[in-house]
Amino acid sequence: MSSGGVHGVGSRVDAGQRTDGVVDFLGTAITWIGGDPDAEACAACGHPWRPGVAEARATIATAPETYPALLATGDPYRVPDGLTWHGTAYTVHVADLCRAWAERIVGHVGEPERQLAGFDPDELADARNYLGMTATAAAWSLRHGVELLLATADDEAAARTFHHDEWGEASFGDGLRWLAHEVAHHEQDLARCLA
Repeated sequence: MSSGGVHGVGSRVDAGQRTDGVVDFLGTAITWIGGDPDAEACAACGHPWRPGVAEARATIATAPETYPALLATGDPYRVPDGLTWHGTAYTVHVADLCRAWAERIVGHVGEPERQLAGFDPDELADARNYLGMTATAAAWSLRHGVELLLATADDEAAARTFHHDEWGEASFGDGLRWLAHEVAHHEQDLARCLA
């Protein structure tokens, strides 16, 4: 059973190739969701692609308050036309991303020689049955996922570099930039779901 996919629009590696031949993680990630890696901000939500690490952390830190507040304004299980998920599912998605990046940071600190573990977020959504999750559990999971991420993503961790076998070279600061976009972008999806 496929969620229909909210990700995986573009080519992963080719569009993120830098002129020096190195694959740029953030550029590839932006392209993967159909964005322009040369743009300053996401065309769909307006969030900057490359904020400072402190700004990215601050954006992520807002999610445990803003997402549940939005979920409380309407039907958290309504899937509007043009979207694949409802507001609760987007909340669980962001929670899972935060927790996964916290795990990646901890894993890299403890075993830097190991490859960063990748996953397909749409397959994870199917495996966890996002559309069957409750809003209460989603808000709880988001709060804890953000707490775990922010507890691990200090300046030292953000400066650490890694290699992703599909998306290329990056720092965990780039991972935080990516997550900040996910938080901001899906907050707008939440608002659409609850309108």
